[in-house]
Amino acid sequence: MALYRKLGSAVLTSLFVFASMTSAQDAINAYVGSADLGLLDMDSGGAPSTTVISGLTDISDYAFDGSDLSVPFTLEGTQTGAATVFLIIYTSGAHPPLTITGDGPSPADTDGIDGNFGAPGWHIYDDVDLLVYRSAGERFDAGANEIVWDGRDMNGDVVGSGSYDLFLAAIDADARAHIVGYAPGRQGTGEMLIIDPDAGTLTRPYEWVVDMNNDFINNPNAAQYIDRTGIHDESPSSADELTPGTHVFWWDDTERLHPFHVFDMTPLGTSGNVTQNMQTYVANGSNQGGGQLFTGSYDPAALTADVNTDWGADNGAVNGFLDYNDRQAVRKYGVAVNPEGTQVYTTSGYDGTLGNIVVWDLATGAFVADWDKSEIYMYRTGSRVAGPGWTGRDYAGKNDPFALSSSSHHSAVIAAFDWDTGNVKWVNRNGDHFGDMYAPSSTGAAADGSDWVHGHPSGLGAKYGMNSTKWGWTSISHSAVNFTDYGSVLGEDGSGLFLIQPTNIPSSYQQWTMIVDHDDSAWDGFYISIGENDPNFRSSDWAPPKADDDSIIDYYSYHWLAQLPYDQKRVSLGDPMTAVAELGGDVPSTATLDDAYPNPFNPSTTIRFQLPWEAPVSVKVFNSQGQFIVDLVNETLGAGNFETTWDGKDANGVEVSSGVYVYKISAPGLTMSKKVTFVK
Repeated sequence: MALYRKLGSAVLTSLFVFASMTSAQDAINAYVGSADLGLLDMDSGGAPSTTVISGLTDISDYAFDGSDLSVPFTLEGTQTGAATVFLIIYTSGAHPPLTITGDGPSPADTDGIDGNFGAPGWHIYDDVDLLVYRSAGERFDAGANEIVWDGRDMNGDVVGSGSYDLFLAAIDADARAHIVGYAPGRQGTGEMLIIDPDAGTLTRPYEWVVDMNNDFINNPNAAQYIDRTGIHDESPSSADELTPGTHVFWWDDTERLHPFHVFDMTPLGTSGNVTQNMQTYVANGSNQGGGQLFTGSYDPAALTADVNTDWGADNGAVNGFLDYNDRQAVRKYGVAVNPEGTQVYTTSGYDGTLGNIVVWDLATGAFVADWDKSEIYMYRTGSRVAGPGWTGRDYAGKNDPFALSSSSHHSAVIAAFDWDTGNVKWVNRNGDHFGDMYAPSSTGAAADGSDWVHGHPSGLGAKYGMNSTKWGWTSISHSAVNFTDYGSVLGEDGSGLFLIQPTNIPSSYQQWTMIVDHDDSAWDGFYISIGENDPNFRSSDWAPPKADDDSIIDYYSYHWLAQLPYDQKRVSLGDPMTAVAELGGDVPSTATLDDAYPNPFNPSTTIRFQLPWEAPVSVKVFNSQGQFIVDLVNETLGAGNFETTWDGKDANGVEVSSGVYVYKISAPGLTMSKKVTFVK
């Protein structure tokens, strides 16, 4: 192994060398972590340390009068004996109209570098629950604790009575990082990882898989390679005598065939088992510019991946490959799937003036819609778009069921869109210091960023690492912004919730931010990549030197993926929902049943319906097989407008499994039904 060099903090500060800013490699590198720490200052082998929040219960007796609310909880299993805990409160069941707010650079003031969508302001939201309060974070020791809320919102105003969600998030930021495998570089490239907490495996589909129990410090060569020649042999690349190429992974220094590169993918299985769900998939490739959409199968026992050669045949696909370069000619990024598993969404932008999302029918490959999002992602005085780029997905590879969330490149824009309509759900732009872009105001700018220009398109802070977790939350990286902020977590309305600031890791460039929240499993935690990206200087060598460079970590190569102890929990706060509520308003002329909101949902969804006459009414929920789940309404109602709420539980009070459910309203001469998706 190469020497584990340890250099002082003066060297770390020297990383702030202003360059031409013509490319990401030339940009200033502000690494998080210490150059005095190296590989041997991390752990590996077996399951990592975890942090668990327990003892949190629903709160229904708070007066909402501005008095202090003490929230008891227990903090278990912290590696260092303590963790930083954040208290977060959101509305539950809010439906605000399209709103643009928040202090931040105006798109007009910055020549459109921050997106040309609507009025100035960092925050855009529509029909989503809203952040009421977030704490700054407080350090708690392991054991029984209480965290206190003063009953006021972020403006200091007393919060009125109503229905709210209360969250606690805890991270042991001082813990030693625990290496679980390899982390591909994400700087503008197409990379994804899938963690199976039940199997204890980490997979780069469909490249390799590793056992996360392996001791990577003493045995770095742990990859099992996936054979995807079955994809290559059916692809348009099969006729190219120069393909497949070869690739050398630093951990075994062996030249291997590198056939058709699966750029992005989404598992299609719905079993609840992560590895089983990967056995069918939809993907794109080869590489970022290939523009080939296809479906296929994966055998985790044989470690082989193949393509479904019959898919899309009636819609122009050849051997199962649908060429979509005519609709998205520049960089092709994400491949997302809606919660119902019926439509595929491909994203494209950055190298032109068109940034769009194209919708396809998953079963047939038929074109469905083209959503032009250029105005949201436009920058550089309208000469270039920054997205849409990567789509938010969780540790299991599944897309965010609450919205189609997407990052950008060279822009502060992070956005989420409605799965059915493509309408904006929320946008986070420059202004709140969560995912913002920065650039030096001049050569020799202060290393602490005190004289940097806020919101510059050639600046730092690109969201290369973007993942989703429960409740519509999104985790993002803060690439090279400063020496403390590795990344942050945004809430279901796009508001920043808290920063991730690890204090005990080797010097690292911020690329991966992935939350594993799998029912308090042994692998739960916050996953980040460890290692620097500057090809000219590094404070640590992670592997044997290469001939052309004395270290393996370069701009697009592999770092380590490591876990930090983290947990998150949610309970309800405030008024319990009534079985059925009359909303008032004009008496409707016809009976109607509205779409449930939110959909998908967890923990509750609201169902509205209208009756033109008095009648005995029932509202029931069934699973996708038609089996009865629960009665929501069973009474005589007068003419009017009504709503009821389903809390995701069956008639016995047991929470149902994730999946699609049917809610049906019945009355004399009336039967209507719609679908809603429950997610855990």
